Amino acid sequence: MRIHCSTKNAKIKTSEAHVLKSICMYLKLRGYFFWRAPNVGVYDQKRRVFRTPQFVMKGVPDIFCMAFPNAPVWFAIECKSTIGRQSPDQKYFQQQFEKYTGVYLLARGIEDVQKAGL
Repeated sequence: MRIHCSTKNAKIKTSEAHVLKSICMYLKLRGYFFWRAPNVGVYDQKRRVFRTPQFVMKGVPDIFCMAFPNAPVWFAIECKSTIGRQSPDQKYFQQQFEKYTGVYLLARGIEDVQKAGL
C-alpha cells in the first residue's frame, strides 16, 4: 500500500529536521510504538570520512512505527521538507517495504501521518 501525501501550497519552508521532530513528538503523545532509524555512518578519524557499517542498508526511512488498527501494521515514515525529494536508494527501500505489505509514508508534516490513520 502506498500513501503519498504532499503539501503543494505550503507557504512556509519547513526543514526535514523539524518535520522529523514534530512527527516523533506526535507519535509519542499518541502512545505509538516507534523509533527513529539513525542512518548516518560512523566517523573514521584516520580517514576523515563517514563509514557505513556492514549490513546497513541505504535508503532506510527516518521512523519505523508499529500500529494495531485490526492487525499489526508496519509503517515506514520518510520525513521530507516541502521541497525535499527521495533519493534512488529511498525509492528502492520503499518498493521493497511495500512488497512485503508495509505502509510507506512520505511525510512533509504531521497532517500526512494523520491522513494515513496514525
